[in-house]
Amino acid sequence: MLNVKHVRHVKAACESLQTCTKKAEKIQVIRNIRDMNVWDAIRLLLNPLVTTGVKEKSLSKVISDKVLPDTGILHCSEWIEDLIVRLNSQSGINDRVLKALQTILAALPEDLRPFATQYLCKTIRLGVTAKTVNEALGYPEIPVMECMLANKYFEHPNAVENTDFAITEKLDGIRAIAFCTPAGHVKIYSRQGQLIDGLV
Repeated sequence: MLNVKHVRHVKAACESLQTCTKKAEKIQVIRNIRDMNVWDAIRLLLNPLVTTGVKEKSLSKVISDKVLPDTGILHCSEWIEDLIVRLNSQSGINDRVLKALQTILAALPEDLRPFATQYLCKTIRLGVTAKTVNEALGYPEIPVMECMLANKYFEHPNAVENTDFAITEKLDGIRAIAFCTPAGHVKIYSRQGQLIDGLV
């Protein structure tokens, strides 16, 4: 089961970032995080390449008592960030995984359950971007998902006058970024960092 004290520390760090109104304040909060486990929890939350596949609606699903919880998830670790890593490596979210997550969440004090649920679903909004974290640290700790957005050339004449540029037809669909891992596997992600399966 999860370490309650640690979940409280992660929650406090997230709330510190959420309550800051200025970028400089957020940068200072980031630089002041000394607990490496808390830092890992924040880093994984902001990393667009780490996805859990867990939805808040799924976690409220009523699952039969006959379904046994996934023991790999149930006994993963006491650190909430290790649970994120484990979910990221799962091939899918089934009822056994959901049952394990429901069991883990039910064991937490009631005041921590909403936070832990949002954390596992990666729906927490910290008010800080990976780009700001990287700036605060002075090195690229968290991958930044950036892809060029389409613009109408006639609305931006300064961008196209006296320069080389390309015009392409806009196709229906979504913009995505493809990565090739060192092992030669191709992964395609949406701009929001969601893994797109079945294209490769």
